[in-house]
Amino acid sequence: PAPLPRARLVSRTQVSQRPGLDLDAIDPQAVALIDRPLRCPLLGGVPGMATIIVDRPGRIRVATSAASRQLLVLAESYHEGWQARCDGQERPVVRVYGDFLGCPVEPGRHLVEFRFRPRSLVLGWRLSALAALLMAAWLVLGLRHRAAASPRRLILLLAGRLWRPDPSSAPSTPRSPGRRLPQERGR
Repeated sequence: PAPLPRARLVSRTQVSQRPGLDLDAIDPQAVALIDRPLRCPLLGGVPGMATIIVDRPGRIRVATSAASRQLLVLAESYHEGWQARCDGQERPVVRVYGDFLGCPVEPGRHLVEFRFRPRSLVLGWRLSALAALLMAAWLVLGLRHRAAASPRRLILLLAGRLWRPDPSSAPSTPRSPGRRLPQERGR
């Protein structure tokens, strides 16, 4: 048999929990095996046209034209992170043949866009944004605290210098090597 197009429309579906076994019992050009029933069943008819317009990692856009409600089948690996929009409206993503993407489309001309947004990616973005906000807050609060404390610290430092003699201003006594000063002898 000839390979099937990467994007195509089918007008008949069959629910299957064992697509690998059930594939031999159907004509894959006419019938799509899906993992659960569609909300609105397909009514049959001649399959419409599907053309891929954009095919980038994580984003696939397909133009469709059909005379009846049909299922767009896209030969792209199914994953829970795929989302579909048809003319800007959110649509369910269906697992087709056990490993491909599907999306029901209504009669007429439509633009269907698949985007890959796994929960782990969204969670990672949110955690990164939270970490950046916390770091910014920590930096701002730290600078604010320093600015508020700096006059006081300056006064305390100056006061400490006035009450304690500066060790560098004490007269130095020349020492010979090996000779200890009187204050060092008791140690």
